Amino acid sequence: MLELANKLKTQAYQWQDIFSQNLFHYYGNDYQPRHMVNVAQALKFPAVVAQFAAEPVYATAMQKGIAHMMHDNGQPEGLAAGTEHMSGNSSVEGVETCTVVEWMQSLETASRNIHDANIGDHLERVAFNALPAQYSRDLKNHSYYTLPNQIKAANGQHGFYQDYGNGLLLSPYSGFPCCRYNLHMGWPYFVKNSALATPEGGVAINTYGPMEISAFVAKGTALKITESTNYPFEEHIYLSLSLPAATTFPLVLRIPAWCASPKVLVNGKPVAGVKPGQLYTINRKWSSADKVTLNFPMQIKIEKQVNNAVSIVRGPLVYSLKIKQTATTIKEHKVAGFVDTEIVPASAWNYGLTLNNTLLANQFVVVKSAMPANPFEGQQSPVTLKAKAKQIPAWTLDYRQTSAFEVPHSPVASTQKTEDIELVPFGSQNIRLSIFPTIGSPKYITDRFTEDFTNNTSEGWVIYGGRWFYKDDAVNCGELENKSSGTYGSKIVATNTKFDDFTFAADITTTGAGDAGLIFRVSDAAIGADAYKGYYVGINPTNKTLEFGKSSDNKWMPIASVTRTLFKLDQTYRIKVKAKGTRFEVYIDNETTPAIAASDGEYKSGNVGLRTYRAMAKIDKVEVIKL
Repeated sequence: MLELANKLKTQAYQWQDIFSQNLFHYYGNDYQPRHMVNVAQALKFPAVVAQFAAEPVYATAMQKGIAHMMHDNGQPEGLAAGTEHMSGNSSVEGVETCTVVEWMQSLETASRNIHDANIGDHLERVAFNALPAQYSRDLKNHSYYTLPNQIKAANGQHGFYQDYGNGLLLSPYSGFPCCRYNLHMGWPYFVKNSALATPEGGVAINTYGPMEISAFVAKGTALKITESTNYPFEEHIYLSLSLPAATTFPLVLRIPAWCASPKVLVNGKPVAGVKPGQLYTINRKWSSADKVTLNFPMQIKIEKQVNNAVSIVRGPLVYSLKIKQTATTIKEHKVAGFVDTEIVPASAWNYGLTLNNTLLANQFVVVKSAMPANPFEGQQSPVTLKAKAKQIPAWTLDYRQTSAFEVPHSPVASTQKTEDIELVPFGSQNIRLSIFPTIGSPKYITDRFTEDFTNNTSEGWVIYGGRWFYKDDAVNCGELENKSSGTYGSKIVATNTKFDDFTFAADITTTGAGDAGLIFRVSDAAIGADAYKGYYVGINPTNKTLEFGKSSDNKWMPIASVTRTLFKLDQTYRIKVKAKGTRFEVYIDNETTPAIAASDGEYKSGNVGLRTYRAMAKIDKVEVIKL
């Protein structure tokens, strides 16, 4: 078996290197290393291999891979976006249902081999937020993709890399057929892996919830643990032990890292040394009717998200805006109860939180009510939060009217009145707003902005479609292999910038047919080739052109172009734009005479960014200087 295991390890993708070194996009057109469901399945690979391989990389590869994915593609419910391949940290990109259950199973498997309390924390974040969000309250219908900011669960295209007209619809046929077969393992596998055997003949409780645990401890003594709790909606967990005779064995309890002041009591007496983020062991002689009480006080916390926006977290639960919903059955299937349902908002959703510098506990009110039959029912949630917010009228549905625009960069100005809003658990609704802008005086980089993508990373950029990734200390855009869905054009925008008059330069290498270049004075960016307001200068070595134009009313409008017969693929050109008022000049390399000089007055200021159209490209050494 070991010989076979080593052979499989050698023949498989080298996931330990992919995870440790953030190599997901380094395999060209090979879809699997960046296809999020495959990646979620592979998360368990290094943890399993660590059992028989001597190399230390296997013990840490999964955790490093998760850190890389969450930095580049992270979402508040604890997963990395993938529609279907990795798709950046946008609030309106999604997670596939298969990804949720496979990610959970990998964490469950890893928990057996890597004794790290953080894995259990992560598993609960996914299970209690992402999993119930993916399907209808009765589990009969699901959404193929679920978004952090999802204003509609309805038919329509979104421009995702792998797009489906019904990919956000609640239906047994939502998206590709895989998820309707895969989603059912989520809760059973989670419960099955909540308790684990220890090598010393004990029991470890890795995740919590109301359940009964039967196990054999010590040298075969039957143990039953009755776990009574409304966790994660309440803070107390009660364990009642039943044994035929007093028996000595270790009981290992995961203490969440998010809990600042955890307490554990045995038969009413507190035990010492309990700390956040540890696997706490109580090794004693246990008797029938012994009781263990865990108290994990939950505090409200703010987590930073894309565009300097925030998510609100309390304990293992992420909270989203409570939105009134209008649900319409648009199709009934042959088996009773299985239907296609569209859900749209029946109340305002475009809110920003009015936060201040006082204690968070004073800015939110926690309201607890009776536990309903289904705690993941938004209209009767056992825990809600009340907060202050203002509407942002300029934040609307995007060009397709199927999704909201990206969450605005915070702080956001609003002259609207302050309102009381309610927040409910992320998983209790099929439409939601879980990444909130904050209200205040806008702050942007306006004088000088540089980016050289050192160490294959960057901050403050938002991806809008396509395959953007970091390699060789540059940002790259890979080929769009699937040309039957999504769009041919994509963008990556520095949303923390705002320039009016400036010089903007970058090194651009186009490695495939099509054009690549700079976008500027950009606003209202969304997924799609021309889904933005602003200007673009792009170089196309295949047809030997340098083109200047703009996107207006979601349509491309050329302004000026020039032919350069010396343009070549795979050669780097430094393109510089000088913009002053309505006048634009475009320079190539070190030339002092502009290759293009033109005028246009539609856009006065906005973000800077990079764009490709039907092209692969490598872009580096970005520099913007205010004039």
